[in-house]
Amino acid sequence: MNAKRIVLTASLIAAAAAAQAPTFTSPSNFFTTEGNSSDDGWIGLSQDPQQSTQHMAIDATQIGTARAAIRAAHWRRDQRAFEPGAVARTTRIGMRMAHGDYGLVQRGDFADVNDVLTTPWVIVYTPKPTNIPDWTAVPSTTPAAFTFRLPFDVPFDYDGVDAMVFNILGYQSSSPNDSRHPVDKHEDQAFYVWVGPDTGTGCRPDGVNEMHLGAQWWVFAEQDTSLRTSVEHAPPAQPVILNLGLANPQFTLPGLCADIMSTGEISVPMGMSDAGGYLERRFDLPHQASYVGGLDLHLQAWAFDPNEPIFGLAGSQGHQLAQYPQPPVPGMAMATSTVGVWTSGTTDFGDFVFWQGYGSIVTGWEN
Repeated sequence: MNAKRIVLTASLIAAAAAAQAPTFTSPSNFFTTEGNSSDDGWIGLSQDPQQSTQHMAIDATQIGTARAAIRAAHWRRDQRAFEPGAVARTTRIGMRMAHGDYGLVQRGDFADVNDVLTTPWVIVYTPKPTNIPDWTAVPSTTPAAFTFRLPFDVPFDYDGVDAMVFNILGYQSSSPNDSRHPVDKHEDQAFYVWVGPDTGTGCRPDGVNEMHLGAQWWVFAEQDTSLRTSVEHAPPAQPVILNLGLANPQFTLPGLCADIMSTGEISVPMGMSDAGGYLERRFDLPHQASYVGGLDLHLQAWAFDPNEPIFGLAGSQGHQLAQYPQPPVPGMAMATSTVGVWTSGTTDFGDFVFWQGYGSIVTGWEN
């Protein structure tokens, strides 16, 4: 009988532990993926009762799946070296959740959270002293287990239609000021730079240096796209044009000091070169401009050159820009992270603007 009781007790304990495990994550599907960054501050770095640290994020990776009665949040330690300051402590923690329009965040920087929200905040965990686990040791697994659980006072029903917004508040830590608790976090690059190869050679207007064209796609994740160009060693103080073509004919025309290396379906003025023959120009495009970004473009710059006797032109080498890589749509944006906020009291949540950082603390959710 005692043996049966022991087995039954062990089974009940295992079932209870499983019932308190996270069932999904933000970002989605991060149970076995380690974040590429970490966050130290939101748990509360200061003993001062009037200084808080907060983290706010919007998660669109859950859209399409309703999550009823979310009853707890979980966090895990980052895979960094031994952290002597990450001792067990008591910190006042608060948390609130809502629904939000992720499209407003995608359209640009500095989207105010009050404009983004589509439902009122629900305070799921009233700010109160909360025990934080010891995270001094390096985790034995990658990623670490979720060992910090925050059981909600009030469950949150996520509708799966809009994005999920959450705000964590920490203040009045029992540990010395600036003690660190390395929470796992994942970030995506804010932008991607894409360059292509050069072809051929350019003219040498000064007799020594080759006229050279540089070009890059700058593709901001979920925001704008720009083609950034520069020319060096052009004839000084002369107008420069940029030819954009669908092919490189590599055509030699007698009297030109450079081959024609762009079919030039589009020609746009870049401006005037300076006294040193340098010029740069940025062309802004709509985000993910497929009508341009989906093409292999061949670029070449031409400048007026009074020292060229036949055509009066000097050309750069050719520069190819292949289709830029489609940036991932991260689906998460941070409003603030590890930012000290002076509040009028000890239980104030702060309202922030979402910025051009993509990612969030890796959070497990239990429902």
